[in-house]
Amino acid sequence: MRSLTKSALSGVAWNWTGSAVLVVAQVGSTAATARLVPPAEFGLYAAAQAVYGFAGFFCMRAVGQELQRRAALGPQTVGTAMSISLAASLLVAACIGLGAPLWAGLWGVPDAAWAIRVFAMALLLQSAASVPLALLRRDLRFGRAATLETGALVAGMTTGVLLAIEFHSAVALAIGQAGGAAILLLATSFAAGYDLRPSFHRGDGRALSVFASQVGSLGFLAYCTNLLPGLFVAREFGAAVLGLFSRARLMAELPTDYALASIYKVVYPLYGRVRDDPARTGTLLRESLTLTTGFTWPAFAFLAGAAPIFVSVVLGPRWDDSAPYLTLFALGACALVPIGLLTNCAEALGWMRIVATRVAAFFAGVGLAIAVAASFDLDVANLLLGIVVVQWLTYLATLRPFVRRGLLGGRPVFAEQAIHAALALLAFGAGALCTTLVDAAPLAVQLLALGGSAAILCAAFLLIWPVYPASRVLAARLEQSMPRLGLAIRRLRLEGPLR
Repeated sequence: MRSLTKSALSGVAWNWTGSAVLVVAQVGSTAATARLVPPAEFGLYAAAQAVYGFAGFFCMRAVGQELQRRAALGPQTVGTAMSISLAASLLVAACIGLGAPLWAGLWGVPDAAWAIRVFAMALLLQSAASVPLALLRRDLRFGRAATLETGALVAGMTTGVLLAIEFHSAVALAIGQAGGAAILLLATSFAAGYDLRPSFHRGDGRALSVFASQVGSLGFLAYCTNLLPGLFVAREFGAAVLGLFSRARLMAELPTDYALASIYKVVYPLYGRVRDDPARTGTLLRESLTLTTGFTWPAFAFLAGAAPIFVSVVLGPRWDDSAPYLTLFALGACALVPIGLLTNCAEALGWMRIVATRVAAFFAGVGLAIAVAASFDLDVANLLLGIVVVQWLTYLATLRPFVRRGLLGGRPVFAEQAIHAALALLAFGAGALCTTLVDAAPLAVQLLALGGSAAILCAAFLLIWPVYPASRVLAARLEQSMPRLGLAIRRLRLEGPLR
């Protein structure tokens, strides 16, 4: 257990470091491209990017996850996985290239066809890289996987910005993403250390295909659910409003994805090693849930409260109308993080019925919110408010079967998350107060106020450090895997950091 704990902590540290680099790079890329590419072009980019996520579920990427779930690999298992991934990806990429005008017409933005075709190539390369990347994580080489993935994505963003300087178009951003995917495929294939030549074994092929199809189908339904609000906004309010909507969504959901992926990229292969021991499985899930909600909820709540300042600093004044959208997206992100962790656990353990129920319930709730918005001519902010409510109700519904099966304790989980929610509420208030006080101030003053509010929030966290659930879990695990550091943190927790 100590060895797995050390691997997990090291893996999370590597992934969070990579995520921090990606967030900084993405913020810089977003700030640059927001000034280089007009909102209408971002609308085209959003429509093209949607097909990337939409078609990805047909590329059988989950064969990599099935490799991570297995205790042992047969002589042809890796080659079979590569064959399935490449065959599916090639077929899907060809269909996207041919159907690009149809997809652009569906979104009401016919000029997006060329960007869609570029995304088809990016999809092929990214899907092919999923198998060698999964093999690195299966061997618990989290540092190597995080370094290669982060480097490739940063290279893609940099390429997109450089091309945007010259062309000021959505196609430039799409080319950058395709370049990053190509670098990722080459780097991970070289580092994996497995024979990646395509082959096929009937037994492995059947098992890999069934699991990947189940995960892909449920992921596709979940994606359609996330796609519906953007599609509704595009058709009802036009490309310019869609650009505002998509930028605000990106600013909230990108750090959400990074925070969540940093955890499940580590815990997913660990479930395969502890799944035969219910006690250890429950501990892994419970502590993952505690750590993520404890550290991400206050951060996203602060983003929600200070959304106007973040929009002004990152995107510029012409994007001010997206601030209310960012507030609601950030509040919804607080629910998406634990939902993702619970879904990740259910998938790794083969509890596909729980995943299917969660996905279906969320689809129905979002569909209802859109129907209400259409019937009563509600604006985008009210639509998002309804979706946030659906997200939190879905989280509570997803949590219930884990409590019923005894993997989580109901009262302890709610008690811990009540403390996390209290700090998050304080963070939201600090961000909102900061926004109110410096709303019309110069940019430099807004930045100073934002930093001061963050410092006050950190001081409040230090005051409750000894009783904060997430800090207690972190200190215990550090003490187990790295005794000296853990002892220092334990002493800090017992004596109090401000004495």
